[in-house]
Amino acid sequence: MPRAGETSPYRARPENFEQAFVEHGWGGVGAILRAHRRNIKRWLIEAGEARLRAARRMYLEQQYATRGKRVPGIRPGLHAD
Repeated sequence: MPRAGETSPYRARPENFEQAFVEHGWGGVGAILRAHRRNIKRWLIEAGEARLRAARRMYLEQQYATRGKRVPGIRPGLHAD
């Protein structure tokens, strides 16, 4: 535990964090990288949260398109094509 006025040392963002997040998402990246959710959130902010979430969405759309299925979470008629 850090003393008053000191900051706690956090684990540095792994080199493969962005790829792992895109491929495995929020729940999977913690298990893959063995990291706490606080570290994952900090790494997301450091790496550009909006950009990584958009990349994850595109990855899922590609994965579901190859299977001929609709991406979960998007209701038909509510998104612009």
